[in-house]
Amino acid sequence: MAQAIPRGGFGGAGRSTSFGQAPELFEIYFSIVQRKVLTPNDFANLDELAERLLAFGERYEQVAEPFSWKFTRHDLEQLLSRLAEGQPLPSSSAAA
Repeated sequence: MAQAIPRGGFGGAGRSTSFGQAPELFEIYFSIVQRKVLTPNDFANLDELAERLLAFGERYEQVAEPFSWKFTRHDLEQLLSRLAEGQPLPSSSAAA
């Protein structure tokens, strides 16, 4: 399944990631696989599953782009301060 991981890492061509970021990046990648490949779970056999996973990996390598993060370190610090003060969490649209 190593072929399914984009060449150059998940950050795009020429960009590398630290080992600290790897678990989050794998979680993102596999959530995409879950939504786009494994659902619905209608595989006739394991060979069909393997073929679909490999085909997705090859396609994803060609079209994947770096994620555009909108939640900054400053946003996180503000959120943590609000939580420490007991203020309610902002709505999901305000946090994004």
